[in-house]
Amino acid sequence: MEPASSSSSASIASSANHGPTKESLQVRLFAHQNAHILKMQITFKLDHFSFQQHLTTTIFSPAIKSSELQLNGLADLDGVWYLVLIPQILSRRDGEEKERAFVSLHLRRDSPSNKEVPTRFFLRIVNDAGATVYHRDCAKPVIFSGKGSGSVMWGWDRFIPHDDLFNPGNNYLVDDSLTLEAEIQCLATTRTFTHSVSPLADCSTLTADLRDMYSGKEFCDFVLIANDGKELETHRNIVAARSDVFRAMLQHDTKERQTGKCRIDDLDGSTLDALLAYMYCDTLEPLKSSGKNSRVAEELLKAADKYRVSGLKAACEHQLISNVNQENVGRLLVLSDMHMLTGLKMQALRFLKLPENLTVFMQEEGVNTVKRYKKVLLEEVVTGYDALVKLLKK
Repeated sequence: MEPASSSSSASIASSANHGPTKESLQVRLFAHQNAHILKMQITFKLDHFSFQQHLTTTIFSPAIKSSELQLNGLADLDGVWYLVLIPQILSRRDGEEKERAFVSLHLRRDSPSNKEVPTRFFLRIVNDAGATVYHRDCAKPVIFSGKGSGSVMWGWDRFIPHDDLFNPGNNYLVDDSLTLEAEIQCLATTRTFTHSVSPLADCSTLTADLRDMYSGKEFCDFVLIANDGKELETHRNIVAARSDVFRAMLQHDTKERQTGKCRIDDLDGSTLDALLAYMYCDTLEPLKSSGKNSRVAEELLKAADKYRVSGLKAACEHQLISNVNQENVGRLLVLSDMHMLTGLKMQALRFLKLPENLTVFMQEEGVNTVKRYKKVLLEEVVTGYDALVKLLKK
């Protein structure tokens, strides 16, 4: 079994931010021979994980704060414990033919002290019944060092390959949700006692509070009017914080700032509502519920790009990459070129390398859609096909 790797990267924040979905924390302490073992457990659930699999940014679980446990004899364990997850890293080792995508997962401890803490931990993927379906174990205790020395983070850069995680036969994702569990065992003290505590009963209400803030329409001070006449009440601070376009509009002496209203002539009410829902609480529900109908993602992508909501734009591109078909490939080629979506463009061109797909494309509206937009884009399709033909003839 591959041993856990250590890391002391300075790029990781020193405190844990709450994740985007509902999580739970469980902590218990038990006696073991003459030594005290503090046993902690973090359960971390990430909804709509397939929409986040392309991200290379860090996601933090909620934290267990040892200082808030209020248990005698635990002063030497003072610190904050949490999981650090990166949805995608690309890795290739000696002997491997090509790079593969992995989920990176580590356990981290931040502490103001310089005391070392011997720790054993187990990182698992669990199903909706709480049963372990995948695990990586650090069976031999490692040392979590204190402030300014040694390793504060242990785990696996290659925790699980994407090929395994997203294989439906493995059932690692339940309704597109990834549930992670960390069991942490720390040597605490030589005193003998048993106690149970449940700190931070609910430490992740930000998303729910912002969702209620948007749906409840309390204290709204700005109205967006869609092209179908639908009016959506919002909060200036929220839309300005989430969109550079709205920030610039509301920072200057514009008509919209003076009247408290802004007409959005290129978005209908449902698309504008979905855009705002994401701006408030990162929800991707409209994308998930649209299934293989790419129109919702196409319209949302245009809106996200125009108003510079980068997270939503990336999620829409990922949705479209997985839904390229004979009916929409022409539109998606144009969309990818207009909005500089390299991944989507490559997928569309790859799709058209199959002779049966190219035949339908050349006979249906797809070819006309691309030709009307930019003939040079059509030349890329033909060039790619010609290259394929030459390769097959060799």
